[in-house]
Amino acid sequence: MQIFLGVWSVIFSIASSYLMRHFEAPGNNAENSENPRQQETDRKDADRDRVQPRISEIQKKTMEMEDSAQIENIRRELETRSVSSPVHTDRSDPRTSIRTEDVERDGQHYRVRYMPRSELGSAFGMAYFGTNQCDVREDLPPRVRVFVKEHELYHLRDPHQWGGWIGREIRANVVPGLKDPLGLLATVAASLSPQRIAFYLQRIRSGW
Repeated sequence: MQIFLGVWSVIFSIASSYLMRHFEAPGNNAENSENPRQQETDRKDADRDRVQPRISEIQKKTMEMEDSAQIENIRRELETRSVSSPVHTDRSDPRTSIRTEDVERDGQHYRVRYMPRSELGSAFGMAYFGTNQCDVREDLPPRVRVFVKEHELYHLRDPHQWGGWIGREIRANVVPGLKDPLGLLATVAASLSPQRIAFYLQRIRSGW
């Protein structure tokens, strides 16, 4: 009986050992097959973590370069506009030493030249019809000089024809005078001189 039990014990041990090897092997194989996939996933995650900061840094630098380029383009455009369209600037012509001023009225650009008295004589100013240029005497008092400038600029853009030269003078005095009455009064006072009176009489006689 003991021999019989001993034989069955050996058989049971052999069978148990075989069954354990048989059923544990697939599990071990599955575990071994999953480990490479997990390792590959971990490696990709690590690579992404290393690369992502560099990508962010490159994107940031690219945006900074684009912003700098836009700022530079805007600066160049403003410089181009200021050079090509000078408005309300005061400067001297280096060739003639005559001070000039570029102004804008009613959307049009005009050139004002400040001339010495030797060039204009008794006239306070001169408008060159058909052009965008007029002259003003440099030696006039500041308030008179400003009013005469507006007077001559109005001549250049006066759309009316009635009244001949007298009508033109009336309009060129009244319209700027409404905006600058003190300038008009100062100009009238400066005109009450023998030279100016003789100048107006000569214009009346010549019809100009």
